[in-house]
Amino acid sequence: MPLRSYQQKAHDAAWQHIKTSTEACLIEAATGAGKSHLIAELANTIHTATGKRVLCLAPSAELVTQNRA
Repeated sequence: MPLRSYQQKAHDAAWQHIKTSTEACLIEAATGAGKSHLIAELANTIHTATGKRVLCLAPSAELVTQNRA
C-alpha cells in the first residue's frame, strides 16, 4: 500500500535526517495519520539501503500483531 502524500513527505524528511545526522529523529503525527505504516516503510527503507536490522517497538500486543501483518 503506497504512502499518502503527507506520509511520504514525513518519510522523506526522516530518511534525509537519518542519512546526514546521528541525532535522534522524532516524527509527530496525529491519531489516524498512519504512523505504523509510515514507520514500517521507513524501517524497510533503512534495511534496504543499509542491510541493518531495525527494531520497532509498540505499546500494545495488538499493534505489534497488526504491524507484523
